[in-house]
Amino acid sequence: MRKIAIKYASYHPMTISRIAEHLSVTRKTATKVVGELSCEMMPGGRVNFVDLLRRLWRLHQIPSSELPQLQRPLLSVKQLAAMAGIEEHTIRRAGNERDPKWRLPHHADLGPRIRRYLPAHVDAWRLNEPFEWWLEPRFGKAVRLVDTTGGDTAKASTMLYLRNKEQSGY
Repeated sequence: MRKIAIKYASYHPMTISRIAEHLSVTRKTATKVVGELSCEMMPGGRVNFVDLLRRLWRLHQIPSSELPQLQRPLLSVKQLAAMAGIEEHTIRRAGNERDPKWRLPHHADLGPRIRRYLPAHVDAWRLNEPFEWWLEPRFGKAVRLVDTTGGDTAKASTMLYLRNKEQSGY
């Protein structure tokens, strides 16, 4: 059997408007998230979408063929609750506690009340299947752009980014 070479994505320029659609947030929030994650900016005010995925979901190698799937809008807690047929507060509480009973997919907290789920993770979760190998987080800790300690959010986000950068080797 022949091995098929996989082409990995290294960049994919997207406008802030398109990033906002993907994150399911406003342009203002999308600009803030991109800044806090220190995503690679490209000419014309575009953002490197692959870099955003790497920083937000801790992905290492993303096959180019999977980019269209990853461009789908992220899911909110409300959407995930509707899919699972349970209450929103149950999803939020189980996600906060990382409750093993629910085995919820990975999430990213983009703001104080903005939690998003990657549709590819949710698909695997709903089918009770493991993630594709390239969807497994490879480095760092979970992204949390929200400072829960009551301190300076920008400072906490910067420290998180630096810690992830050191661990990842980027």
